[in-house]
Order: sequence, then structure tokens, then C-alpha cells
Amino acid sequence: MTYKISREEAQQKSKQLKYLIRGVVEGTIDIPNNSLVFLDAKTLIEVFTKRRAELLDYIQQYHPQSVQKLASIAKRKKQAVNRDLRMLESHKLVTLERKGRTATPRINHTYIIYDLSRQTAKS
Repeated sequence: MTYKISREEAQQKSKQLKYLIRGVVEGTIDIPNNSLVFLDAKTLIEVFTKRRAELLDYIQQYHPQSVQKLASIAKRKKQAVNRDLRMLESHKLVTLERKGRTATPRINHTYIIYDLSRQTAKS
């Protein structure tokens, strides 16, 4: 899922990202390997509903071999789980490894970070 942002929002995100990258390079910000970083609450809230977070937990804990198995573990309809997995996949949180008609969900990132600093690089 994508959404449109204004030019000002894009510039703000760009500044935040530059600040974050500079901090990582200079060693003032430590981000673990295999991390996914969110720069804004809008995206974080869009991606992380309670049910999607539960799916990530179930994938990590049970390593289901199919979406159907994950739906069974979560006690949810397969269609709803598929919809949530597509959202998580669009944000690179999970990968659906397809083999024939079966898709196996896999987690892509060990850490998820939300940047609360709101500091930006100087223009």
C-alpha cells in the first residue's frame, strides 16, 4: 500500500533520513543489523495493527509452513491473514516464499525501530 505525501513531508523525511544515516556513519546512533526503521508515525500505525503484530509473533514462534497454518494458529480467516501478510510484505517485514500454491511466511527483520528524535540535518 502506498500513500501520497506533500513535497514538504517528503523534504522532512529526507532530512530525517540524512540525519539518521549521518548518525550511523559517525557512530552517534547505533542501529542493529537486520533492522527496519520507521521515520513517521503515519507509516508505523498503518503497518502495525495489533493483529499484524500478532502475526509476526506467530511466524517467529511457530514457523508455520503455510498461510493456512498461520491462519489456524491465529484463529483467523485465511483471507484476512493473507491481506495482512500482503501489507507486511509491501513494507519488507515478511517474505512469502512461494512453492506451487503454498506460500510460507518468513520474517525479514529482527529489529523494528521507530525514530523518535525528530531531529533533522541542517540544510
